[in-house]
Formats: sequence, C-alpha cells, structure tokens
Amino acid sequence: MSNYGKIIVNFILLFFSRVNGDALGYSQASVSIVVKEVSGLLAKCGKKWIRFPRAPNLQDTKEQFYLIGEFPSVIGAIDCTHVPIKSPGADNAEMYRNRKGWMSLNVQIVCGPKMQIFDIVSRWPGSVHDSRIYNNSRVKLLIESNALAGHLIGDSGYPQSKFLYTPKLNPSTASLN
Repeated sequence: MSNYGKIIVNFILLFFSRVNGDALGYSQASVSIVVKEVSGLLAKCGKKWIRFPRAPNLQDTKEQFYLIGEFPSVIGAIDCTHVPIKSPGADNAEMYRNRKGWMSLNVQIVCGPKMQIFDIVSRWPGSVHDSRIYNNSRVKLLIESNALAGHLIGDSGYPQSKFLYTPKLNPSTASLN
C-alpha cells in the first residue's frame, strides 16, 4: 500500500469511525496494520506539529480570530468530541459509555483559526463531561498562569471564566441578544 493510501485509510477511519478494507481494495488485516503504523507515527510527531504558536505568531492567531468573530485576544477554540471505541471490558467498562449510550473516548481539542490543532487530550472515558476534562487539562493551567497570553472560546459544555468565553445562555440585555 502506498503512503498516500495509508493516509487515506487513516482519515476515513478518523472521520467516519469505521473503514472497510474491501471497499478500498485492501484486506482488513492490511487496514489494521496501516492504522497502527500511521497512528504510531502521528503520536511520535505530535509534539512537533500539535502545539500552540510561539510568541511572534500568537499575535497573528489573535488577529485571525478577531477577524472571524470580533473576540479580543482569542488564541484557540476548544471543544470535545466522542470517538467510538469497542468496550474495554472489565469492571470500569461502563465509564466509557457516553450520554448517547455508546462506548467512546471524550477527546478535547483546541484548534486555531485555520483549523490547526494546538492541543489534544485523548485519555478520558466517554462518560466524563467536557468541563471536567478542561479543568484537569494542561491548557487550562497554561492560560490561567499566563504562560499562554490569551483566551479560549468554547461552547456551553465549558465553564465561563476570565480565560474562557462561552455563550451567554440567557442574555438579559439587548446588546447581548
């Protein structure tokens, strides 16, 4: 299988949560080997590519986010997504069952204005709420200690704070509507 084919197989798996080797002209055994190989390479290269911009580029990131939504000093958009998994079995298997009823990991990602991945946390079971993942994350510590000068934007699954903008659920003034 070509390197291009290996990458395509992995992206199909990541985006659609399943891949059928037969549909792509590859055996399921080949697909399993490729997924393991590419996942290992991504994990090995992750620190080089998955990181927040350094100081000179951080200002550019803030300007790009401002052009998108007029939020001042935003350096990332944060959210969680459920990645389907097979039941891990054992006594704690039910921890992986999410609120929709299927087994998953709840993966938190911080993205840049051009869909760059700045941070990823993929160790939490599907039953864990987004806010708990954030409250225990390195990115929260970095922002609150001002090691990353800026703010995040997130959805209502996250707590509103000085460093994290979330939607106002019941705006009380006309200017917030």
